[in-house]
Amino acid sequence: MMAAQDAPVILKSTTRLVQISVVAQDKKGAPVADLTKADFQIRDNGKPQQISAFSVESNGKLPSAPPKLPANFFTNELEQRPGTPSSVTVILLDGLNTKWEDQAYAKAQVVKFLQTIHPEDRVGIYTLGRGLRVLRDFTTDSSALLDRLKRFSGQNLPDLAASEPIVMDNESLALNSWLSGGGGSGAEADFYTVNRVVGTLRSIEFIANHLARLPGRKNLIWVSGGFPLDIGFDSVEAFSDPSREHRTFSAEIDRTVRAVNNANLAIYPVDARGLVADARFSAANQKIDLSPKLSMWPIVKNQETMREFASRTGGRAYYHTNDLKDAIRDAIGDSPVTYTIGYYLASENFDGKFHKLEVKVTDRAGLNLRYRKGYFDEPERPRDEKLRKAELRDAVFSPLDASAIGLMV
Repeated sequence: MMAAQDAPVILKSTTRLVQISVVAQDKKGAPVADLTKADFQIRDNGKPQQISAFSVESNGKLPSAPPKLPANFFTNELEQRPGTPSSVTVILLDGLNTKWEDQAYAKAQVVKFLQTIHPEDRVGIYTLGRGLRVLRDFTTDSSALLDRLKRFSGQNLPDLAASEPIVMDNESLALNSWLSGGGGSGAEADFYTVNRVVGTLRSIEFIANHLARLPGRKNLIWVSGGFPLDIGFDSVEAFSDPSREHRTFSAEIDRTVRAVNNANLAIYPVDARGLVADARFSAANQKIDLSPKLSMWPIVKNQETMREFASRTGGRAYYHTNDLKDAIRDAIGDSPVTYTIGYYLASENFDGKFHKLEVKVTDRAGLNLRYRKGYFDEPERPRDEKLRKAELRDAVFSPLDASAIGLMV
């Protein structure tokens, strides 16, 4: 008989690195660029951590171009494309969650911002409507961005001041009311709300996965009217109606936030509605009816969602302002200098829980630090057949290049 072969020796080593992108500003909002590794302290669920990785990134210099691809060669790897920067900002014009008149004003404000674009700004413009669409990927050429936005047929609306009404025919008004949840039955409104919330979250996840391979901090400026964190709990009538939806979007939001944080992407929501007030106090009303008391509640709920995304990803939410142009400029200018700090987890095991992060700077009082507030310590899902099919469906549905596997064609 032949001797049985010896079992192969398997060596296994696991390292788990947690990385955090930090923006530091002084009391006047100016970036602080002279911090060192020794200035930072990190706590994970209250426990001090030893900083093992540290780097400083600045958008003051344009990146050097990678070697030019040979003729007739193409790649899905962003970092191999000529002119692709190391840190980018995507402006997402959200038509799915924004009324038509607010879309018109938001578009005008984005156009005004693009006319003031700086050489160090690396900006792309995406839109969200019936699907996610790339109008123009990252570039410092404002003329190309303006031209593409102008030719975008899905946004052919007049440029309006914030207080000007948009004139629409009866059919358009009815459709706009239905899209806003104000038309049809409550069940129809719930059906549309669920679909637009889930669709928006998946689109943000697609953007995060698209940007994940780029080094450095990335910004997503989400110009939108927003959506609620839950539905069906705002009134006794809705809660008691079995035909209505009663649910939160916590699981979907957690999944999206994980993808966003894994990509080192910070979300900056900008409320496309501008300065909003209780509709009952409009000058067009001859008599003010103070009932119902919750007329501002839908607006407040959507702004809560914006604050939630900003807080959990290290961004900042902008609302109650008609100057969307300056809000966008402020969001882009929020991180000309960023610090990436990291530490290794001592345990190889995942506990499946949320870990709260605390970052402090020693001996520098008065600094404002912006960073993601925590992470979920969960393992990647096993690559079973169900997950592979889901990833293939996502890759086909998304208009963005799938880049998990680098290809040169």
